[in-house]
Amino acid sequence: ASSGTKIEDGKIFVNLLPKQMSVAMFAVTSETVPPADDGKQWSFVMTTAALDKQPNRRAQGTVDGVQIALLTEGSNIYAVQAKCPHLGIPLAGGKVENGVITCSQHKSSWSCDSGESKDWLPGGGVNAVQRLVSKPCDLATYETKIEDGKIFVNLLPKQMSVAMFAVTSETVPPADDGKQWSFVMTTAALDKQPNRRAQGTVDGVQIALLTEGSNIYAVQAKCPHLGIPLAGGKVENGVITCSQHKSSWSCDSGESKDWLPGGGVNAVQRLVSKPCDLATYETKVEDGKIYINLNPY
Repeated sequence: ASSGTKIEDGKIFVNLLPKQMSVAMFAVTSETVPPADDGKQWSFVMTTAALDKQPNRRAQGTVDGVQIALLTEGSNIYAVQAKCPHLGIPLAGGKVENGVITCSQHKSSWSCDSGESKDWLPGGGVNAVQRLVSKPCDLATYETKIEDGKIFVNLLPKQMSVAMFAVTSETVPPADDGKQWSFVMTTAALDKQPNRRAQGTVDGVQIALLTEGSNIYAVQAKCPHLGIPLAGGKVENGVITCSQHKSSWSCDSGESKDWLPGGGVNAVQRLVSKPCDLATYETKVEDGKIYINLNPY
């Protein structure tokens, strides 16, 4: 891989997209379609005409702060997380064949549709060594649709089956203890979700509702490391683990339990990224309604 350089005013600049990648770049605060009946939140990325002008019909950039790569194969348009979860290599430079994206560097591969890991650090040499310390990671993938020549992406990964909410809440007057309870959704609506999860905003605060058994937890919506939606994580014994780099926190107190565990890219990132706790919120259920105290624990 090689990168383009330029010199201006005695300064050397490098384009971090390798020369081997011919892609459109985008960075948009999206034109957003209000949530549909199915709870999906569609964000406009770019036009099909703009994508078709690229030699390999690829694009990479951010939509509302989420880093995404658009990949194509035939008439299919896939949206996946922008960088390989192993070493952060831009996936827009990878090879797409039969709906599978292969990283240009260490040749790990994933389904463009489901994000399932297909082949993790294959072969011998340095890959064989790295397999000893780096566990396979799935890829975040996003649903796409085209309307009137515009490409839209649902910014909730396909791996997350959750209800969406965006409410200016029905607020209960402060109780004697000074807590301000805000209505989020009914338990019936939450129970209809396959994994009893929900994510959205209450009075502008981004929150994920997580469940385990009869417990309902409310935590900040995104991982404090890279902003991955936590509604896609695993909850076990009251601990939420991020779906990407496997950091974990107490759903109750927000205390960091395991920060960027293991080797590979996590070991490198631990050198520059200190553990962060998670904002968590008290919940209660009354008359089938779920309320949150928007003051963090």
